[in-house]
Amino acid sequence: EERLRFPPMNHIGELDRAEVRTFHALALARLGRLAEAREALAPALAYYAKLPDAREADWVRSRVATARLAQALVNPAEAQARLAEAAQLIDGLTPEYRRTATIVQMRNEIALEQVARR
Repeated sequence: EERLRFPPMNHIGELDRAEVRTFHALALARLGRLAEAREALAPALAYYAKLPDAREADWVRSRVATARLAQALVNPAEAQARLAEAAQLIDGLTPEYRRTATIVQMRNEIALEQVARR
């Protein structure tokens, strides 16, 4: 939360701030604090919605996929659709990027949530 108190210096700072909010929302959702998680996630989702062309960059797509995972956790009624979107974003990354440990872990988390919600 301390990092969110200072305004971002540039677009990378804004992206970093959205990522921090997304991970905060994921943590809150896993603790069962869904209302707080939705509140924490909302600014990140609004920021990602403003990135039309940047979504083509793998590093942005991976962060949007993480936000979709968070959306699935905070809104159980939308979980399957959001998990499918997250999986599609991850699967659309370049093969090299998909093989990184972070992305492999994220894809596994998405798959586990998909199985748990069937």
